[in-house]
Amino acid sequence: RLTEFSERFSARVLEPMKGMALGPDVVQAVTTEDRLTMRLRVASRRQLGASTPRPMAPGNSQASFQIHQTALNNMVEQLELNGETMTLPELRTRLGERLRWPEIAQRTTENDDVTITFAEEDAVRVTCDEGLVTIDLSIACLRKARRAWRDFQVRVSYRPVVDGLSAELVRDGVVKLPGRRLSISAQGALRAIFCKIFSQHATREIVPERIRNHPKLSDLAVTQMVMEDGWIAFALGPKERIARAESEQRAK
Repeated sequence: RLTEFSERFSARVLEPMKGMALGPDVVQAVTTEDRLTMRLRVASRRQLGASTPRPMAPGNSQASFQIHQTALNNMVEQLELNGETMTLPELRTRLGERLRWPEIAQRTTENDDVTITFAEEDAVRVTCDEGLVTIDLSIACLRKARRAWRDFQVRVSYRPVVDGLSAELVRDGVVKLPGRRLSISAQGALRAIFCKIFSQHATREIVPERIRNHPKLSDLAVTQMVMEDGWIAFALGPKERIARAESEQRAK
């Protein structure tokens, strides 16, 4: 099973990173009697890494990971979206090819006739702080049918929702249009488009279904899911009632 996990991890994570010149480079790998710890640098030679300490996982965690926003932004930068003009299907095709995730390219929306020209710099930025994952888009031009809107920004935030072994990111509030003031009609039209692109009903699952529904993992739960100081920190560990029962036994 470890071999199967290693093969899946390599195919879905490591190979796409290598294809985008993101390494990953092993910073540290340590194995003890009860724990395997690995630190990876996800960046090209010219990109920055994390500059703040990672959040610590609970001591009784069975599995945990911490991802800094620089890793996400480095990956976005390697998608080479700055200054590009493309339709939504073309954007999904690029994401599917670069991330080795063909399911993305197969999706369709009612806004597939939208054409986006991204800004020349910082077209997409990800921020992880204050309990939210925030995505900022800088758009030079967006066209739909005969209408066009120029030089605006879009901001959408996601918050974690945890229930037992399930953890997902759901959209937090409305899609925002920061930056220069847009007319009321432009705001209404753009919000209608991006609220469908970033649908409130489309959640982002963190824990794969095979783990959520595995009978041998029924005693575990998500014990950490935080976004702070640039980090996303996640951990699986004993459910509260089990941890409490163990502490009671030690007290006896």
